[in-house]
Amino acid sequence: MRQEIKIVVSKNNLIISILFIFFVFLIRQIESDLDIGAQVDQYLPVLVIVCGSNIIYSEFYGDMKDIFRKLGYKNNFFMVLRRIVIQCIAFFILSMSFYFLFFLKRPLIEGNLFLEYIKAQFAVAVSIVFFSCFTVFSVCVFKNKYVGMGLVLLFWALMTSTIGEKIIPECNVMSYIFLENGMSNIHWIIGKIVAIFVSIIFIIEIEKILKLNREKVKM
Repeated sequence: MRQEIKIVVSKNNLIISILFIFFVFLIRQIESDLDIGAQVDQYLPVLVIVCGSNIIYSEFYGDMKDIFRKLGYKNNFFMVLRRIVIQCIAFFILSMSFYFLFFLKRPLIEGNLFLEYIKAQFAVAVSIVFFSCFTVFSVCVFKNKYVGMGLVLLFWALMTSTIGEKIIPECNVMSYIFLENGMSNIHWIIGKIVAIFVSIIFIIEIEKILKLNREKVKM
């Protein structure tokens, strides 16, 4: 477990995360407390995708792939699962700091602070889990860190654009960021529920891919 923590919460990931958060903090304008959750939910997944692309690639498709495949796919799968859980916990903690950082801009207080915070943290937590699982799954499928990461970033860009807002609002995992544009509560909640179920499917498929890789090694 300690080794997994070192890999997921590496110095490079910490530096990238801190720089990215301060960059977003500096360039994004916040009018009220109702805007904060949407900003965190919109931009934190970018960090999750970039950092999550390293969870599986180096050991399973890099120089050490032959060694790790010989450990058995179940050991490999639970190793990957632990890393996903660690990443989700780390980014959830980071999201809390990200959220309260925006209060330094002194936004107008228009809503119930506690209720808005709970809504935002639920939305962000689901996004973290979804994009962590999606990134690992994508890297597994393409066996290429940059192609896998690029595909998920493209998906994120589409879901946070007008395409995601207008065409598929009911199933958009990022619908929460459009709440201030008239998106109903039911839409973003449905989007997050969809994200939870899809995340479970991603995890099941990751296990299948690792098992298939193991069988290829035996052959």
